[in-house]
Amino acid sequence: MLEKIEGECTEDDRRVGQKKPKCSGYGEHCETNLNKPYDTLPDLECPGCGRHCSFYKKWIKIKKDEYEKQKNAYTGQKDKCVNGRTGAESKHSTCDQNFVQNLRNGYQSIDSFLQKLVSCSKNNKDNGDGTINFKDTKETFGPAKNCKPCSSFKIDCKENGHCDSSKGTNCEIKSSIDAKDIETMGQPTEINMLVSDNSENGFTGVLDECKGKGIFEGIRKDVWTCGNVCGYNVCKPKKVDGKENGKNQIIIIRALFKIWLEYFLEDYNKIKKKLKPCKKKGGTSICTKNCADEWLKKKTTEWKNLKNLYLQQYENKSSDKSFLVKTILEEFKERPEFQNAIKPCKELEKFESFCGLHGDETSKKSKDGKERDLVVCLLEKLGKEATSCAEAHKENSDKTCSSSPQQTLDLDDQIDEDTENKVAHPKICGDMGPTQQQDEGEEDCKPSDTIQEVKDQKPKAEEESGTPSSPSPSEGTEERPPRPGPQPTTPPN
Repeated sequence: MLEKIEGECTEDDRRVGQKKPKCSGYGEHCETNLNKPYDTLPDLECPGCGRHCSFYKKWIKIKKDEYEKQKNAYTGQKDKCVNGRTGAESKHSTCDQNFVQNLRNGYQSIDSFLQKLVSCSKNNKDNGDGTINFKDTKETFGPAKNCKPCSSFKIDCKENGHCDSSKGTNCEIKSSIDAKDIETMGQPTEINMLVSDNSENGFTGVLDECKGKGIFEGIRKDVWTCGNVCGYNVCKPKKVDGKENGKNQIIIIRALFKIWLEYFLEDYNKIKKKLKPCKKKGGTSICTKNCADEWLKKKTTEWKNLKNLYLQQYENKSSDKSFLVKTILEEFKERPEFQNAIKPCKELEKFESFCGLHGDETSKKSKDGKERDLVVCLLEKLGKEATSCAEAHKENSDKTCSSSPQQTLDLDDQIDEDTENKVAHPKICGDMGPTQQQDEGEEDCKPSDTIQEVKDQKPKAEEESGTPSSPSPSEGTEERPPRPGPQPTTPPN
């Protein structure tokens, strides 16, 4: 895994004969990701680096949790073995004698025991890379070294129209952006993110409504400081992962947007999973609803602030705001956490119709006139589920909320599936792909009432104008043949 990260995130530095950083762990290319005009939405140019770093971060988090559980159980198991084998010296079992003696003297802690096993592991490097030290858990279970953020980004303000000179000083000659540039901005913006956290910190004064409800083990508050430098919105971590940092780290708003969505979908599904039993058993406790309501409230505020900063750079008069959001979400459409979140819909486009976002301007606003997008729809959907579950469980509404065990998450709930190692079924077996079953009590993936309201208005409009109106993008899609695209070329032999 670390070998893949090194290959995707670094490149050879011929001057010193070593590897040097090329990409950030978020998927940005440190030299070329901002080589386009500031108002052009860029792709993250190192998707492989971002994918492998994200996977490793979740994987090592699970390994740390497993280690802590084994560490707590080790002392009891060791004492039981030593005490239960008293007198082994008098037996004709050299193995028992040696093993018990080692447990008594050499393996007092799990660290010393595991370190002995590590000495048997294969390490092809002589420089210490790849060694494991269980006495330094922060290092062993910390982030991958090659997944660090960029320290700066190259820009080209000399190119006409690439930068906004009103957003900084000396922009016309500026060739790079780093964290110090954010510090010089007059009024930087702080972006807060509440993130589920399994560390020993627990609930650090945030989202206490979820404490002991079996959804999150803990919640931390990540804080990013953002500013507009010569037209480019960039951010630096003020307090992320419980650490004060950010002196020489920087991230573009496009990548921060992606990070927020990753955390959002992960925690969204944890709440959704807790609500799931109510559809089968007839309700859930008011305590779960209180947690869900408060989380939804915080996420709604976070989303509004982050989206405003995102649109500030990339929105123009011809931009479709909901399309800009959809563009980012399309990167998640193959991920299990996104597919779980949009259930009962199976595809992003069907979920878009389910939300009433079918391309017509009337579908971009809710009945109260507020702008909508796919994330807002997800928030509304989860809020509706929490409310309906609590109403079906009214007999518990007056009971005091008590602690409940933390839910056990399957591996697929926590780690994205590694698509590179995915084994497909044989083609000769026909269509045997996995089918997404609808959960009991879950509503159907039907187009929103908003679409029907638009359709109902069309005959009247046609009658007044005498001209048939054009069908909306969601009309007649089942009967209309697919739009022809470029034909694939046959690769050369």
